[in-house]
Amino acid sequence: MQIYRPHISSVSALLLGHTIIYSAGDYRISATELYTGEHCSVVARDSGGFQRMLEYEENLYCCSTNGSIRAYGLTHTGRNLAMVNTMW
Repeated sequence: MQIYRPHISSVSALLLGHTIIYSAGDYRISATELYTGEHCSVVARDSGGFQRMLEYEENLYCCSTNGSIRAYGLTHTGRNLAMVNTMW
């Protein structure tokens, strides 16, 4: 049995992509390959906790408790996700 723990504390939001699962907790978002459990990357670190995530037009939108909405460009592998925009 494989145990993978991408967050130390509780998870506040999940988003299931085609082959990647994004989990929010510990003021960051982790990307994990769905079928193998391989950790792909830490998508973001933020000063607030993430409450919601949405995938729209190949971007990952993350709503934070600090009042920001950040957009990250999605890749098929879940690696090297770059921030595209921040909205307040």
